[in-house]
Amino acid sequence: MQTTVYVDRACDILYSSYYIYGLKKVFGNVKFSGKYFSQFKHNNTFVPVVIKSGKSLTKLIFDYGDSYVIDEAAMDWCDAFGKININPEKTDLSKYPKLASVGPGFAVRLYSQAEKRL
Repeated sequence: MQTTVYVDRACDILYSSYYIYGLKKVFGNVKFSGKYFSQFKHNNTFVPVVIKSGKSLTKLIFDYGDSYVIDEAAMDWCDAFGKININPEKTDLSKYPKLASVGPGFAVRLYSQAEKRL
């Protein structure tokens, strides 16, 4: 069964590149698309991802923003929500069973300046 990863084409490629690199290493087939992500109005603190395997879709959010605040719309949309800045003193973690701590991503140059504009 073929697996394809779709990354929101409106994401901030520089801040998302670390996570996109990992997805490429694991799944190989990564495409940029707007197909699954039209409801997002980005503030460039997270990247939504869809992993399609056969007819199955898994929706992920990688939140690399400096804030501990959870984007509720993104949380509702996804199946799993990875966040770098989780603050259990200010966030009731029991309300967010999909939340997982992920390491901060540092910019990995995956694309040339011209490719980032496509």
